[in-house]
Amino acid sequence: MHFRVDVPAMMMNGGTIAPAFKPQDKGKDTLVMLQPLDGSAPTTFSLPGDVYYTHIANTYENATAVICDIVTYDQNPFSEPAMLANWRDKARRDRFRPAIVQRWVMHTAGARKGRIDVQNVSAPGRITDFTNINRQYNGVRYCFYYAVEWRHNSVTYDDMAIVRQDVCTGTRSYFHRDNAFPSEPTFVPRSGVGATGAEDDGVLLFTILNGTSGTSSLVQVDAATMALVSESPLGVGTGFTTHGEWYEGLLR
Repeated sequence: MHFRVDVPAMMMNGGTIAPAFKPQDKGKDTLVMLQPLDGSAPTTFSLPGDVYYTHIANTYENATAVICDIVTYDQNPFSEPAMLANWRDKARRDRFRPAIVQRWVMHTAGARKGRIDVQNVSAPGRITDFTNINRQYNGVRYCFYYAVEWRHNSVTYDDMAIVRQDVCTGTRSYFHRDNAFPSEPTFVPRSGVGATGAEDDGVLLFTILNGTSGTSSLVQVDAATMALVSESPLGVGTGFTTHGEWYEGLLR
């Protein structure tokens, strides 16, 4: 990505990460390096212009390509202009190209060897980030990712939902509630009696802040139907909790 990291600047300027990002090589092509695990030379793919990324939903390989589903921006979302101006000013925020989940197909064989194809996967005009999957499918062909979606109504930035995206069929389904602000969903596979082993057989765990009461809950949603399974009030209000984790069997 087209920046360098200046850690002293971050330490000396209020402690946020924004001052640490210094632009470098802006406007040039963005290079994507595919490094074989056997230590042989990497293959370099080129994307036009400035491309920034945050989270990778999944990456896997087939006979002719490496496929990467990745959240991208056209400017660094952690830079001072983005964090301090774009998100705080409605006019600038509305002009800001939203986070998009893209599919990068890096061809390693065949007629397009050495080329990279890019396809937008997430809903047009909306902001999609904090992707998560059934981690049993890490590194292999999969169909479902789950993510936070802002501008769910295609107009209001803070109209938020949890999206279930089927990358195999292109269909989407949602958990949405007015005046409620969910955090990143964590997929927990179903186990024991009744488990089918299907990719979407499980629940999503995430916190959700009720904008009316100012209190938060821990929510379980069925990962196949996106229907509410349970909601446990936390008794306090929490902001966006970014990344979660599930540790199977920890409390047994």
